Amino acid sequence: MGSSLAKMAARRPIHRSPRAGARRGSAAGPSGMTSEHLRLLIDEERDLAVLHRAAVSFANAELPEPVLAAVRVGRLVALRKPNGRVRALVVGDVFRRLVARTLAQHYAAALQTACMPFQFGLSTRAGTEALFKLLQVATECNSRATVLSVDAVGAFDHVSRQAMLEALRSRPELEPLLPFARQFYGAASCYVWTDDAGADHEVLQAEGGEQGDPLMPALYALAQHAALADVATALVPGEAVLAFLDDTYIVCSPERVAPLYGALSDALWARARVQLNQGKTRVWNAAGEEPPNLSAIQPQQGGDVWVGAWSSPPERQGLVVLGAPLGSAAFVRQHLQEKRRQHNTLLQRIPALTDLQSAWLLLLFCASPRANYLLRMLPPDSTTEYAREHDGAVAACLSTLLYGDAVSPLPAAAASAAHLPLGYGGLGLRSAAAAAPAAYWASWQDSLPALLARLPTEAEQLLASLNSPHAGMPPALAAACSAAAAVRQAGFPTPLWGESSAAPAPHLAQAAEETLRGWQRAAASACDERAFETHLSQLDPASRALLLSQAGPHAARAFTAFPTSPAVVVPSAHLRVLLLRRLRLPLPCAPRTCSCHGRLDQLGDHRSACATSGFLASRALPLEHAVARVCREAGAQVARNVRVGDMNIDVPVSDARRIEVVANGLPLWHGAQLAIDATIVSPVTRTGSARPGADTRPAAAVQDAARRKRRQTYPELPGARRARLVVLGIEVGGRFSTEAASFLRLLAQHRAASVAAPLRAAARAGWVQRWSGMLAVAAMRAYAASLLELPPAGEACVAGEAPELHEILADVRGSLPPTSSRLPAPTSHAA
Repeated sequence: MGSSLAKMAARRPIHRSPRAGARRGSAAGPSGMTSEHLRLLIDEERDLAVLHRAAVSFANAELPEPVLAAVRVGRLVALRKPNGRVRALVVGDVFRRLVARTLAQHYAAALQTACMPFQFGLSTRAGTEALFKLLQVATECNSRATVLSVDAVGAFDHVSRQAMLEALRSRPELEPLLPFARQFYGAASCYVWTDDAGADHEVLQAEGGEQGDPLMPALYALAQHAALADVATALVPGEAVLAFLDDTYIVCSPERVAPLYGALSDALWARARVQLNQGKTRVWNAAGEEPPNLSAIQPQQGGDVWVGAWSSPPERQGLVVLGAPLGSAAFVRQHLQEKRRQHNTLLQRIPALTDLQSAWLLLLFCASPRANYLLRMLPPDSTTEYAREHDGAVAACLSTLLYGDAVSPLPAAAASAAHLPLGYGGLGLRSAAAAAPAAYWASWQDSLPALLARLPTEAEQLLASLNSPHAGMPPALAAACSAAAAVRQAGFPTPLWGESSAAPAPHLAQAAEETLRGWQRAAASACDERAFETHLSQLDPASRALLLSQAGPHAARAFTAFPTSPAVVVPSAHLRVLLLRRLRLPLPCAPRTCSCHGRLDQLGDHRSACATSGFLASRALPLEHAVARVCREAGAQVARNVRVGDMNIDVPVSDARRIEVVANGLPLWHGAQLAIDATIVSPVTRTGSARPGADTRPAAAVQDAARRKRRQTYPELPGARRARLVVLGIEVGGRFSTEAASFLRLLAQHRAASVAAPLRAAARAGWVQRWSGMLAVAAMRAYAASLLELPPAGEACVAGEAPELHEILADVRGSLPPTSSRLPAPTSHAA
């Protein structure tokens, strides 16, 4: 390696703060340290400052040599790939991974710019979709347009280190990364592999990078860039070279395939010491015209390079580009069928879990959203059958969780409710068939900025066709226009193609329950609102009142809380009843009559609202325990179940009324003493009719209950103004009152005030997420117990230590929308 690179000093030192979002459960490096250990340092601002100084020293290559020698050691792990081969993954020191990921995030824009116009990876928004759509349109516009798909042999493992470091050195905006990268790639690396017998073996590596290095994708792309630029000089009009990390695609005429393959192979070897993998090379065009001289590319073993021959079965005419099929209709259909079989494996295994809460969370967050990627990549008319089968499989899984089998499909109304988002009172199992137009339109809208930045001429041609639809336009563009029309018909005012490069930011309260991103989130919201209104109009008044009770602030927290502590665990029997109730389905068998001698209905309406039976008072007890614990964690001195007659207010000593929670020492409302009343109310009466206004006005029942508390139950408190009455109301559908949601936000704001400024927003969101989960689970668990005629279990929230800050931040990771960097721009560093 050149001495100029091995000895170069940093011209602009890096001053940056490592992000606190290290992944929970990250693999330990050779030292055994994990991100959990480092996360302890963010609990105190003084410790965070120490971590920051250490990270800055590390980023600027200022670690003492003995320390650096230890940090450079990596643990080699052998992973079995789906094809049976082995992939070697280097697990480096966790502190090194943290600093490297922080640097990669901070320099993301500069790294993208340096690798334009060829590279579509490196955190490019919708990069995979943009590249695929470009290839799809190119082959639709010209049937002779041939796609050459190539992959490198062990790209990251063999790339030239000299090429990576030289790419950093030659770009002033990236040169600050050089000292950090040179620490690991400026000399031979030593990795440790432990065999099955427990013996350690040292493995030396002088070239290539580490698969587990967060900076490695960018370093490889930089090393590869010069080779792609060399190939681009040999292109003629109508040809293009595109890449997604080490996957490279060339679009050209058939007769140009072999020469350009040779040019790419030579350039990659000369520039980056990377060889192409002939076994993974594929060539296809829609015309079925085989390029000449492909025999030189065809390997002796492995699949055929040419996959466009019309003599081949139609289902084999095509290639897979970044997980999406490009080829004949039969090829696309077969690929989708194979994906459905893969997805069904998870859906069929979920019901085998004995814990319903775990099974439900896997269905909600993992199995149900899996179809979305291909819905975004392919036109809706290509995914009709795929989406319909996906919806059927998800419904069958849900039916099995509820009833033990999938023989009887859910009633139409229940299936419609299951498709509604959680925030609209449903189960969040979105229909793939209904979402397909919005997904495909949003994918094009999200892809256009990436195309405009890299291929402005071609992107402008696409925009002209999209904004002026005409007969004979490429099918992919026609499908995008049709999808846009469908989205507009659903109620979302789509912008002009290319008019805006960024989708509207999501509301923070939706982040934890919404998995969609970009323009699809915005389009889906309008479609969801239309579906909600349609579903609501088809219900009877009582069902409408309950649906409104299930929508709104924190209404679905009991269904999204991870069972990480006893306070947020929902027993299977309780969760099953809550799911049935949310879908307005008959509940388990119960006595024919209530203790009030009224008839108990199948849907649980009577039991939910009958004050005579005694269940209403008992189910409030666990919620009171949870409220008291939340206030204690917020820093209050708490007294529970205080008799009004024992307080020094003007009431008779015999007054037996009780205030559930009295909290002192909080700064809310200028330090006012808080008298908190916790209540769970039903929007439906025990006769099965909606309460006045509850079927048309969200939160009507809980607001009416709060007014009664102030005017009838505790009239002395508001009048005396010595204590502030807070009515923490939750409806049986899960909806928090506006007052309750605001109270939680104020508590979280106070609790996070002492946190270091860079972490304050995340801490605030984390406390809201934790406390809303505790309150929701306590309320819904007690409510379900009353429906099952079981004693309420309030012990889970009676006591417990408040978690440390690092635990709060770990739980909220991924729930917050991305924010702009708080660090100075790279060009602002002093020379």
